[in-house]
Amino acid sequence: MKSKLSFLSILIISAGLFFSGCSSGESFRLYPADSWLYSTEQDENIALASGFQNLPEEDFSSLYRLIDAKSGFIWLKYNFMVPKELKNKDISLYAGRICMADVAYINGIQIGNSGVMPPENEFSAWNETRCYHIPSAALKEYSNNELILKIWTHGEGSISKSIFIGTTEDARSAAKTEQFFNSTLTLMCALCMIVIGIYSIIFYFFRHIDREYLYFSILNLVAAAYLSVWYLQDLFELSFLPFTFISFQKVMSGFMVFILASILIEFVNAYVHRKERKILKIIRYVLIIIPAVLIFSQKDYTDLRNIQNILHILMIPFIAYLLFTIIRSIVIKRDGAVSLTIGFIPFIICLTIDMIPHTLLGHADLPFLSTYSWMVVIMSFLVILARRFVKARNEAEDLNINLERKVESRTKELSLSNENLEKANAELEQINQRAQQDMNLAISVQRNFYAQKAPSVDGWEIAYTFRPMAGVSGDLYDFFHKDRTFKGCCLFDVSGHGISSGLVTMLSKNIIMNEFENGQNDSLTTVMERISTKIGNDKGQIENYLTGILLRINGSKVEYVNGGHPALLCKSGTSGKVVTAQTKKQSSGSLIGIPYLPTDFSGITFDVKSGDSLLLYTDCLYESRNAQGEELGAEGVKNIFAKCGSGSAEEQLDSILELFNQHTKDVPLTDDLTVIVLKKL
Repeated sequence: MKSKLSFLSILIISAGLFFSGCSSGESFRLYPADSWLYSTEQDENIALASGFQNLPEEDFSSLYRLIDAKSGFIWLKYNFMVPKELKNKDISLYAGRICMADVAYINGIQIGNSGVMPPENEFSAWNETRCYHIPSAALKEYSNNELILKIWTHGEGSISKSIFIGTTEDARSAAKTEQFFNSTLTLMCALCMIVIGIYSIIFYFFRHIDREYLYFSILNLVAAAYLSVWYLQDLFELSFLPFTFISFQKVMSGFMVFILASILIEFVNAYVHRKERKILKIIRYVLIIIPAVLIFSQKDYTDLRNIQNILHILMIPFIAYLLFTIIRSIVIKRDGAVSLTIGFIPFIICLTIDMIPHTLLGHADLPFLSTYSWMVVIMSFLVILARRFVKARNEAEDLNINLERKVESRTKELSLSNENLEKANAELEQINQRAQQDMNLAISVQRNFYAQKAPSVDGWEIAYTFRPMAGVSGDLYDFFHKDRTFKGCCLFDVSGHGISSGLVTMLSKNIIMNEFENGQNDSLTTVMERISTKIGNDKGQIENYLTGILLRINGSKVEYVNGGHPALLCKSGTSGKVVTAQTKKQSSGSLIGIPYLPTDFSGITFDVKSGDSLLLYTDCLYESRNAQGEELGAEGVKNIFAKCGSGSAEEQLDSILELFNQHTKDVPLTDDLTVIVLKKL
């Protein structure tokens, strides 16, 4: 706790020192914002600039529109007397950010310049904060002074609304603050991304199975390069760069966005373990080629700016595909899909906020929050990957600890029997045999615990199959009847596999049966809530939970409650149409058996007619894949139920299993499979 407080104190003190150093205090400032005059005279000689007129404030962010060709020089002039508050003081011009390049004059004397103008290799210094010192010798103390800005525009051009003349200390402080938030901080983020990218590629080098680290590394390195448009002037003199401005913009501001979108899609697919179909990948690559051809075919920067709206439209398929991938992963409950979605939220929020001042209000001098929020997204992804790695590492360590305990126990047994190695080996063999016998006994007990065949009841035909993947099963089914009166049935699925799941099924079976019998006068939703509470309390610290369906049958009326399980399917005996039984909330309901978790079960009651059939199944039926890795899916289950005909329950079940086997073929099952068919006679 003390270390956290110390760190927080240091952070607060550091921030205070920085902003106190950048504070302008009560310094006097002379703002020319509403007094600018402009001229579009294209002669480069300052002495020949003429035809000045008032500059409207709404044109500050779009100076290039004042020039017919949207490319050329624009002259801004401001006349001022040195106010008494600044007389005999060292003063400077704080000009903020100017796009594209500029030269500043006081009374015809050049006081500073930024960017590169024609006829040389033009290069915009749009993100460089200007602070030009005004020598006292250039000023007229008792008459008007003339400040002139010569600005080169080429498809874009803008000035800050916060330009002022003030003390040099004040102007440099303002420039330092703006440069930090608009450029230096972005450079720091880019350096962090490079470090994260190098770390991730090293991780992937030692563990090729985790491809998300490869794409995460590339995503960071490419994003760091893309952000260079914000911090490039902090690293190099623009005039010495080995490439032209138009080529730099084509790659970094144009084409790089599509590369980032494609890499982001690759990362999301790898993280949620989604195998992208080849045709979709080919389409995605083609959608990258189209903007590439469009971008690199433009002759100059004005043409490149004119196709921005087209490029925005070409980004829509990438955004839509990314959203589809994430939403689909959430719907089918892929591991990490929700946390990945949460990681995008800061960027989406800041991107929306940025559109208001920059696009709608024209405040070009404000920082781009989305630039920094992208770093938050990167850090979120890093935390998500680290959390997944730590979870896997902890599981491996737990397994190692258990293994070490077993090895230690066996070593002690062997050390006590060292004089008779053969006897020790025989004892070890007996231990292994007993363990296998215990497993076989558990399997036998569980199977004998369940109904061995479908009951024969009046008014209904019942058929089912129960296929444990291996050993003890996590599926649980039961049929409730008295003599030949069919009261209902249930199908539950315990999370996880192995002994713990099997034990929970046997614990839960008695609870479900007792609560069903004792709750004949209660609603089925109340019965399900009591089942969930009882199971949660009785299983103690075991983390397994259940999903399941509970049916209560009274003649032709069926009462149905779902607890997070694949929905019940109903097939008409006359039309053969298959529909999903939906609760009033159209929800699969809460999970079952999680202590202290609020439950929200809702049920429905519906009538069945003679010849109608009901299908209950565990998720193995729709999650099983074919040789191409494609799941059967919920729609696939509905299709095979519709195709199985209107024969007896046993015939329909056989037909469902035959169609299911045709889909999976030689692909082994990865989960327990239970399917129940009920047909009303």
